Amino acid sequence: MEELILAIGDIIVGIDIGSSKVSLVVGEVNNFNQVELVYTVEHKCKGIKKIDYIFISHTDNDHINGIMELIELSGSDLKIKNIILPLIKNYNNIIKKSCEKGININYVNTGSKFNLKNDFSVTCIHPDNGYIYSDANDYSAVYILKKDDFKMLLTGDIEKKAEDNILKNKDVREELKNMTVLKAAHHGSASSSGEEFIKLVNPEVTVISCGINNRYGHPKESTLEMLKKYNSDIYVTKECGQVMIRYTKDKFYVKTL
Repeated sequence: MEELILAIGDIIVGIDIGSSKVSLVVGEVNNFNQVELVYTVEHKCKGIKKIDYIFISHTDNDHINGIMELIELSGSDLKIKNIILPLIKNYNNIIKKSCEKGININYVNTGSKFNLKNDFSVTCIHPDNGYIYSDANDYSAVYILKKDDFKMLLTGDIEKKAEDNILKNKDVREELKNMTVLKAAHHGSASSSGEEFIKLVNPEVTVISCGINNRYGHPKESTLEMLKKYNSDIYVTKECGQVMIRYTKDKFYVKTL
């Protein structure tokens, strides 16, 4: 099987080149980093020896620790081809180690788009070039994954300021309408998922990635109530474990692992 493998934050995406099947695994359980978990347990067992793209949202440890471990693994057993990240100062360790390993570095901002195989695309819709931020969370890269009518929004740790900035862009607003899947921002924090944003995105399914007994009490009840108001089916990884989303031939299903 020829498969295109992407790591996007704590999501692993597998695209079967032959059948156009797209599989996504997302989760953060007991604070064990999901990227490392999924690679070692699932993909290494399949004999997959490359990751075509790693998309990074921002530099918080819970989003990049596993990626640093993957970069360390890159070599004889694993080949990482590309790392994609927003242009921000705090990536020195990742950039240095990636260069040592011969991994390509690409920087993104609003409008950056990667047209991959079988009409699968990843588009960055935040941050804007020159966006002024006071909190690094609000500089998280936000990505839309798209295949046919399937659309998934990955929001990193953005807060309401970044959401409001995204909503100002008319073209992006059109893309945001009626998402198939939303990965909720900032682990379901109350400082994200504002009503105007959720109303527009109107996700059929929402996945909230957070660890068991996390010290922040994520997800917050106000966020859950907001998502319920717009009739989204909610999966919280500290309760259900890993979540697999599989899309094939105009239909998708969600499975907990």
